[in-house]
Parts: sequence; structure tokens; C-alpha cells
Amino acid sequence: VTDNHMVFRWEKSADFGAGDARLLSQVCLQMGFPMDPDELPFYLSGESRELGDNYPEMPVMRDIVFFFKALMTPTSESLPELRRWRPRDAALWWKYRPGQGFETHGFARRMEVHPWKEGDSGDKGTGWRSSMGGGFLASLFGSGDKRPRCPPSGGNPSNLAGKEVNSEEDVLHLQKLPTFDGLLRPSESELLLTYLTAPYLRVPLVLKHFADPQRVRALGHKDVQGVLDACFFEPGPWQPPGTVDVPPEVPAPSRAHMATPCGLLLHELSNAPAPLIDAAEEILAMTLELDTGRHDSPCAAGLLYAVRLM
Repeated sequence: VTDNHMVFRWEKSADFGAGDARLLSQVCLQMGFPMDPDELPFYLSGESRELGDNYPEMPVMRDIVFFFKALMTPTSESLPELRRWRPRDAALWWKYRPGQGFETHGFARRMEVHPWKEGDSGDKGTGWRSSMGGGFLASLFGSGDKRPRCPPSGGNPSNLAGKEVNSEEDVLHLQKLPTFDGLLRPSESELLLTYLTAPYLRVPLVLKHFADPQRVRALGHKDVQGVLDACFFEPGPWQPPGTVDVPPEVPAPSRAHMATPCGLLLHELSNAPAPLIDAAEEILAMTLELDTGRHDSPCAAGLLYAVRLM
């Protein structure tokens, strides 16, 4: 989708976008409203009431999109302070200033959308920012703030190792491996990190890794749960359904061909469900064997997580 077909691009700037102008021009043409280009931004801000009076859903959608993007902020410093707000305090008030763009006020302050860093679903990148191979999730970082807009992914080996890990060779050179409070041996941790370097294959590999009578006990550890949650429920880079161009060489120059239309987990279940389901059943059976009947037993957290995971 080209930029001139996108509306409400507040993460780009507060200016009146080309997509907004195209949309409002078509509405004005259909309804017989004045189509002066200088007047169009005032329809969007609500200062010219014709659009909002005839299409009340338009200002509502504008505010919903603005709030959605404004809440994707690196820290709470950019959000309204904690206090007992009233519902009317959340109502946004818009004003357009030619040459300066839109000003949005709410919660007794000026509200702003922090810019996103554009990503490429085919860019391997480095560090935990590229844990999903780029794309939408990798673009949630402001250009002026290096802190993440969401917690670091547990599925990125760089976060677990504390150093940059992009390949199996990087794992072999690690001097210190995470053991999750002694629940995994260094060799087992090394194998886990190796699986995480292949996002497209890690879903069945990681689940099978913990379908072991000894390693299944590690499911009670919060960090291990974070790894599994990231592997299963982070969707990864997206692409529309259809044919995928096979890369002409191996290793591929990018991971663009590894994008999925419905997320890694659903993609795995729809194409090769047997290994995933078998490993899940084994984990559930093993955790049930560890159940002592007490809610405060050391294995209770792992059992509850396994049940929730199923």
C-alpha cells in the first residue's frame, strides 16, 4: 500500500497527509462540500463541522487510531500522569495550524504520537530489535528514544545470552550461558539458543526441547515461560496469502520469504501439526506426573503453565 493511500499517519508527522487529502476529497465530491485543499485539514480536525455532522464515525475512528498509536510509547513519561481521570478528560480536542500541522489535546495536556522506526521484513538486522525479522514489531522503536516500545522478546537469543547472537557460530563463542537458576545444563541452554537463531523453525524445536523428563521442570521458571510465549505467540513478519518467491541462493540474503500470512504458530499447525501436537501432549503428560496435589509445590507453576499453553 502506497503512502498516498494511507490515512491517519500520526506516527510519521502531525501534518495533513496525502492519504487524508485523497479520502476527504472523495467524500466532499460525493456530498457536495467545498473541496478547497486549504479547507480539507479543517474537516479532519472538526473545526469545519460538515464532515463530523454527516459522518460521526469519522472523528471516532480518527481518535481511536490516534490513541492506539499514542499508547505505543517507549515510556510512561509521554503518557498522561496517573490520577483519577473522568471520561470527559479522554475526549480529544483537535486544532489545525497551517504550516505546523495538527495539535491534539486530551487529559489536560497536548498529546503526541512518537515516530516509529521503519523496518523491513526482509532485513535480518542485529540484536533483539530484529528478533521478529523486522516488519511491524521491529518498527515500534522511536527514532529519538532507543528504549523499546515493548519488552525485549524472550525469543531472541541475544536477550537471553546478554550478547549479540545471530547465528550458531555466535552461540559457540559464548563464554557464559543462561541456565535459568540451574534448571538447564549449559549444553541444554546452548541447544536452546541455537534453536532460537532460526525463528522460522523454532516453534516445534523449542517445544520438543522441553518435552523431556528433566527439562520439563524448567517450565516453572518465568524466563523459560517468556521464551515459549515469544516463540509461539509472536506472529513474526507478515505477508499476504499466495505464492512465495524462493530465494536463489542459500543462505538467503534476507528473511522476506519466511514471512507468514497468519503467524508462525498457525502456519506450523496448518502445514506440519504432528510434531507440535505430539510434543505438547508429552509435556502435559510429564507435568501431570510431577503433580503432588499441592498448589505450592515446586512443580505447580510448571504444571499450570503447561495447562495454559495447551
